[in-house]
Order: sequence, then structure tokens, then C-alpha cells
Amino acid sequence: MCCSVRFSSAAVGLLLGLLAVGPVDAQSLRVNGNASATVPAAPDYAAETRGDPWDFDKSSDYIYAYSLGDATPQDKNNEYTTWEPYPTVQNGIFSGVTREQMPAIQMLFGGVPGAMNSRQDTGMKTPIDAGRYVTLSFRVRRSWAAANTEALSLVWEKGLRSVSTPVGVLLMLAKGFDNDTARWLNQNPIGSQGNANEWQVYRVRLTDPRMLVGNRFNGTPWNGSVAGLGVSLGSGPIAQRAARRTSAVV
Repeated sequence: MCCSVRFSSAAVGLLLGLLAVGPVDAQSLRVNGNASATVPAAPDYAAETRGDPWDFDKSSDYIYAYSLGDATPQDKNNEYTTWEPYPTVQNGIFSGVTREQMPAIQMLFGGVPGAMNSRQDTGMKTPIDAGRYVTLSFRVRRSWAAANTEALSLVWEKGLRSVSTPVGVLLMLAKGFDNDTARWLNQNPIGSQGNANEWQVYRVRLTDPRMLVGNRFNGTPWNGSVAGLGVSLGSGPIAQRAARRTSAVV
């Protein structure tokens, strides 16, 4: 699977304005009345706060050791990561073979109790300002086609990795219009949504009240300071390839 992730800032009107265009079907985009235009990129969390965009130009753009899926026999209850063997990071693309059915990538890890987390590359040192960075976008290509009700998921943590830390979980349909949230989260043209071996573009506003329905969201909302963020890339057959290009929170 290949993938990329991008976060952008609520403080930037242009990006949020673009997100507001075509709020229902998101199949076409017009900028200033034109079919296409060149616009500046919106500020994103990784570039602004960490000084290094999540552009997968190096392996440190994600946290391999904590890229864990569900505790399954395949990963020996999270003794191993969801990827086998090591994924590759090259030319802006993360590419890996799944060890289990629900592969995940940990983009930001809050740290563990008792460690010097504020001096290491953790979310305690560079937390996400959830009031400023509210939109997540990413692109992923998988070797399996999306099922009609298949969901990707986002998991965020408000502090160190601990049972007492508040956690939020948000589900996103892999393809199609979500009747429960009245949203298109897959931004591809309808005819290509969910296709195997094709790039799929996803975008979600994490503070959107329509996303916070009971069968799509659980836990603590996206606000305050966020120290950990993981992306689960759906549910597919074991030992499938997945790739991801640059991702960002804006």
C-alpha cells in the first residue's frame, strides 16, 4: 500500500474556502470561477510545527515501531507491527506489505510514561494544535478494492500512550456517499472510488459536527492538544500491498 498524509490550518482561509466548494459531491472543483488555478499550499502541521512535512522523503516521517493494527494472531497481539517486512520510503511514497487485515500507520506518537518524551521526537515535544489544524487529507493506493461498507479510521491521543489517556476514534467510508454523515470523504470521481491499484484521495474536517455521529465517532473530540495520531488504511486480505503519498493536517 502506498500513502501520504497532509494536515492544514484553520487559520488559512484559502484552504478552508476550497474545502467548502462543492460540499456534497466533491467531484469537481472551481477556483475563482475557473475550472483550474494555481493556488498556494495551505500551512500544515508537520511543516510548521515539526519543520519537516509528512512527505515520505525519509523513514522518520512515520513511526514504524508503533504502526500497530488490531491485536491479531498475525502480529502476535501487537508484538509485531502491521507491516512485513519493513516498508520502503522512497520518492515521496511509503510502500509496504500488510501483516494483518487492518494495517495502520502511526504518524505521531505521544510517548510512554517515564521516558524523556519532551526531548525526543514525540507528540509531547511537538503536539498538534487541534484548534488550528482541523482538516486531514491523504492519498492511498491499495492492492485490494474497497468493500461497500469498508471503513478507514483515524485514532488520536491527548497525551502519553496510557490507558488513562483520552482517545478519539473516527471512521471514514472507503468509498461512496456516507448517508450517516452526509459526506463524501473519498474525493475521487465516483466511478473510480475504491478501485484496487489506483490512488484514492481522502479529506475530512475533524471538527465537522456531521462526522461526530455515534456509529462513526467515539471518544474524545478533536480539540485542545493532540499528542498522537494514527491512520488505519481499511480492512483487506493479509499480505497485500499498500502505498501512501504525502499527507498533511491543515
